[in-house]
Amino acid sequence: MLRFVVCLLFILTTSIQAAVPQNLTKEQIQIFMELPAAQREQLAKKMGIDIGSMQNHMQSYERSKFENVEVVKPLTESVDLSNTANEVSDSLFSEEESEGFSKKGLFDKDLKPFGYDLFAGVPTTFAPVTEIPVPAEYIVGPGDVIKLQLYGKENRIVDMTVTRDGTIQMPDVGPVSVAGLSFIEVKRELSQLVKERYIGVESSISLGELRSMRVFVLGEARVPGSYTVSSLSTITNALYVSGGILESGSLRNVQLKRNGKLISTLDLYELLLAGDTSKDLRLLPGDVVFIPSVGKTVSVDGEVRRPAMYEIKSERNISQAIDLAGGLMPRANLSAVKMSRVKRGRNTEILDVDLTSAAPKNLGLENGDSIYVGSVNELAEGYVSISGDVVRPGNYAWHKGLRISDLLPSLRLDLNDSADLNYALLVREINEKREVSTTAVSLAQAISQPGSQYDLQLDELDSLIVFKAGEARLELLTPVNLKLEQQARPGEPQKIVSIAGEVRFPGEYPLPQNQSVENLIMAAGGLLDSAFTANAEVSRITKSEDGQVKTQIIPVNITDLLNKEDYFKFEGRDRIFIKRIPDYALRMTIRIEGEVLFPGEYTLTRGQALSDLLSRAGGLTDIAFPEGAVFTRKNLADLEAERLKDAQDRLQRDLASLQIEAANASGEVRSEDVSTLQGILEQVKSSKPLGRLVVDLKQIVEGNKAQDVVLQDGDTLYVPQISQSITVIGEVQFSTSHLYKHGLTVDDYIKLSGGETSEADGSRVYVVRANGSIWLPSNSGWFSSQQIDLSNGDTIVVPIDTDRLNSLQLWTNVSQIFYQIALGAAAVGSL
Repeated sequence: MLRFVVCLLFILTTSIQAAVPQNLTKEQIQIFMELPAAQREQLAKKMGIDIGSMQNHMQSYERSKFENVEVVKPLTESVDLSNTANEVSDSLFSEEESEGFSKKGLFDKDLKPFGYDLFAGVPTTFAPVTEIPVPAEYIVGPGDVIKLQLYGKENRIVDMTVTRDGTIQMPDVGPVSVAGLSFIEVKRELSQLVKERYIGVESSISLGELRSMRVFVLGEARVPGSYTVSSLSTITNALYVSGGILESGSLRNVQLKRNGKLISTLDLYELLLAGDTSKDLRLLPGDVVFIPSVGKTVSVDGEVRRPAMYEIKSERNISQAIDLAGGLMPRANLSAVKMSRVKRGRNTEILDVDLTSAAPKNLGLENGDSIYVGSVNELAEGYVSISGDVVRPGNYAWHKGLRISDLLPSLRLDLNDSADLNYALLVREINEKREVSTTAVSLAQAISQPGSQYDLQLDELDSLIVFKAGEARLELLTPVNLKLEQQARPGEPQKIVSIAGEVRFPGEYPLPQNQSVENLIMAAGGLLDSAFTANAEVSRITKSEDGQVKTQIIPVNITDLLNKEDYFKFEGRDRIFIKRIPDYALRMTIRIEGEVLFPGEYTLTRGQALSDLLSRAGGLTDIAFPEGAVFTRKNLADLEAERLKDAQDRLQRDLASLQIEAANASGEVRSEDVSTLQGILEQVKSSKPLGRLVVDLKQIVEGNKAQDVVLQDGDTLYVPQISQSITVIGEVQFSTSHLYKHGLTVDDYIKLSGGETSEADGSRVYVVRANGSIWLPSNSGWFSSQQIDLSNGDTIVVPIDTDRLNSLQLWTNVSQIFYQIALGAAAVGSL
């Protein structure tokens, strides 16, 4: 004994730190607790161990055995069922898959068998199930462990196992008989014994490990075999630890057999649907839970609460089958129930069942029946609908005598502010084919005059469409037009007309029964103020008896039709064309600025000349310079922009070619040439086309009609003050303007600007006159021309020498660009 205590001391000293019992293993604590009380107290005092803490730690360990025990792994986790089944060495059955139980419903919807998910899983251990709570009426028997904890004057825990003769060995008391007693009776008796035998000691009594027993789960179990379970286990506990029932097994006839005899059957539907556990009996050692094959089945689908496949037992008719599925949904159509049934094992027949009558409710069930409960139709009768720009669109109950003003009593409260009060469309079904007709409605008249001819009576299923004023109606009218197109037949063209021309929303519109030119025009949003109502056209397609199709043009007077002084009957597929008042919206303006008495923007009349505009502007001032007048026109500016863009593109390509030659170091292209062209290209990109038209304003003022110009919309005229300068630009040392001196030549002004640069082409110098015309001096190499004196406001242009670029044929491009740049500079210089 001394040797044992020494060993225990060695174990304790090497495994605990600062008397922390949590670091001890279960075996060490067990050895310590089995020591006699005196030795245990002496050892605890010497090692600084709290016996109470040690006991609590032991109890925590015992409780941990019953927590977080995963006995069954859900099927959603990856588990190899075949390997699991092979591990059950005692099992004589292999796993079987469901044979045809899962099938599709009447309308090919997958239906799952009801109830099998409850126990679905795979057992992860075959240890006894001990996490089941112990009821107070539990009968104690051999193999059970009763835990007695003493605290107070004496602290210790004693495990007492019930022996085969039904007794336990209680310390300091001896054997105590507990066989046949309930757990609550055992607690009462042992508590009384502690009070009698132990002074100053209280007790706590609980059950430790319960006796285990071996049962069999056979038949259509997921993993059939023998299982060691707790003595508290019931039929459902056994089903659970075996992984549940295959879909080929019966949920309604689970059998409990004992010694070869049938003891009871369990209907799991009673548990699932009613919560009845009265037949979930407790198992005894050697019991067999047998799961036979599934019985007769029916499927219930559609508007029921639990669509699924059900095993039937006592259910005999269709109403009971629907009750199994939880009953009907609120939208179930009792007269639209269908049953699919295998007929004589050869084919399938469909039975229509009306559950509103008594007889069909008792229709018998057969194995494999499929029941489908349809839903009620969307509102199909007894209503009218309102859509579009209203406050509360939707369906409304219909009754005889219902009028538009009953549904929309207030223009302000029931219609949106943007609603079109002059035109709405009433769509009505006219026959069993659901063909429709249309009627135009004036909401302003219908609501303001209730009960009048404008306030139409509504029929069942009528639809009133309210449009938004100022917006196109195509979206709301498309379904109506499509319906009218589908109704067309030989001799009855579609009741649709096309409206074009001066209306707000040209397009195709239904031809209403109460047709008039007024409601057709209102359908298109009304007339524009540019409409010419005295002469419109209706084009109509007619077909002769021999099948020839012709288009007939019919002139109509819209004014007379609107005033009801005339009548015209429209036909389907007519096209109404509202003409435009000639030049109604044509408003031409011209801006005149500069040295006129009344500058500003003037409105033109068609064919007005520039001389007339000058007269309206009060004529020229005393300091006006008519020779330098700049007259621009928008379409000319657009044309110049296109030409300048083309020239720019060509110059860009030539520059790219020049750069390639320079890169190849051919010796024919200088880097200065590339730089020159790059500079020209930048000037082109920054220049803007003027659209200048050369006019001789002085001759026009003097009354020369041959020089007069007919004005166009957007023209501009700028009359500058008298100019006293000559401008020199281009390849000169200093591009600048000089005071005009009579008698000086082109060469004189070039010298005044520092002379030509090394890149100048003196043989191609030209002059841009103040009025925009071009003068080529006699010494120019371009064309021969007589000598003309320079005038104030002229611009002298010295171009770049392009002879060295002739290998790239750039002269045409460069000269055109120079002309555009020079013309713009000259215009600016004259302002």
